[in-house]
Amino acid sequence: PICLEDYKKPLPPCRSVCERAKAGCAPLMRQYGFAWPDRMRCDRLPEQGSPDTLCMDYNRTDLTTAAPPPAKPPLRGSKPGRGRGAAGGAAELQPELAVAEHVRYESTGPALCTVVFLLVYFFGMASSIWWVILSLTWFLAAGMKWGNEAIAGYAQYFHLAAWLLPSVKSIAVLALSSVDGDPVAGICYVGNQSLENLRGFVLAPLLIYLAIGSMFLLAGFVSLFRIRSVIKQQGGPTKTHKLEKLMIRLGLFTVLYTVPAASVVACLFYEQHNRPRWEATHNCPCLRDQQPDQARRPDYAVFMLKYFMCLVVGITSGVWVWSGKTLESWR
Repeated sequence: PICLEDYKKPLPPCRSVCERAKAGCAPLMRQYGFAWPDRMRCDRLPEQGSPDTLCMDYNRTDLTTAAPPPAKPPLRGSKPGRGRGAAGGAAELQPELAVAEHVRYESTGPALCTVVFLLVYFFGMASSIWWVILSLTWFLAAGMKWGNEAIAGYAQYFHLAAWLLPSVKSIAVLALSSVDGDPVAGICYVGNQSLENLRGFVLAPLLIYLAIGSMFLLAGFVSLFRIRSVIKQQGGPTKTHKLEKLMIRLGLFTVLYTVPAASVVACLFYEQHNRPRWEATHNCPCLRDQQPDQARRPDYAVFMLKYFMCLVVGITSGVWVWSGKTLESWR
C-alpha cells in the first residue's frame, strides 16, 4: 500500500509496467489462442512522472538496466508475493497480470482445440472398448458356444457401451477444463499437465480395457484348445486343421493389438512415474549442476514409441478387418 496518509486516490501501475508485462505475456497468450484483453490496454495507464496522476513503477534504484522478463512462465497455480511496498509490488506486477483472476479465459479453450481433443480422445477410447467387445464375442462364440443370432441380439448393448463410455469421459474432461496441450505432438489432449488427469482419464481406462480384453481372449483360447483336444480324440488330427488355422489367425490378431496397446500403457507408466523429476529439473536448472543424480530428462524415443504404437493399432486392425468376408457380411 502507498505510504501517504492524505493520498486517497487509486494508485494504478505505470504504463511501462504494463508494457513489460504485455511483452512477456502476450506471445504466450497468442500461442494458446487468446488475445490481450481490451480492458488491460496499456495506453489507458498514466506514464511515469506525470504531474497529474501518481502511479507505481518498478524499482530502478539498485539496477543499472531494467530486468528482462522471466524466461519461463510461472507454474500453474503459483502466485507472486504481495505487500513488499509500492516499488516492490510494482516489480512483481508482471506475472500477476497473467493469472486467471485478471484475464477471463474460456473454460475449454479454442473451439479447434476442443475438436482435436474429441477426435483423438473420444475415438481412441471407443476403439479400445470395441476391441474388448470383439474379445467378448469371440469368447461367447468359442467358449460359450453362442451362435451368430444370439450374439447379434446384443448388438445394441455393444454399441451403447462403445459410444456412451467415451462420451461420458469426454464430457467430464471438458467440464473439468482438463484439456491441455501435448508439448511433443502439439495436439490438444488430456493429462499432459496434470498427473491426476493422466491417471484417471487415460492410463486407468486403457489398462482396464487391456486387462478385460486379454482375459476374454485367454478364456476363448482355453476353450478352443479344449475343443481341439476333443476333436483329436474323436476323429484324428486331420479334422482339426480348420480349427488350428482359426486359432493361428486369432492369435496373430491378438498379438497385433495387445503388443502395441501394452506398449502404450508402459510408456504412460514411464511418463507418470518420471514427470515430477522432469518438471523439477526443468524449473530448477541449478539442480542439474548441484545434484546431477536427481536431474532427469525425458527420453524422446519413448514418446515416439508411444505415438507410433497408438497409430499402428489402427493400421494393423484395418488391414486385418478390411477383407472380402467383411464386405460380404455387410451385404
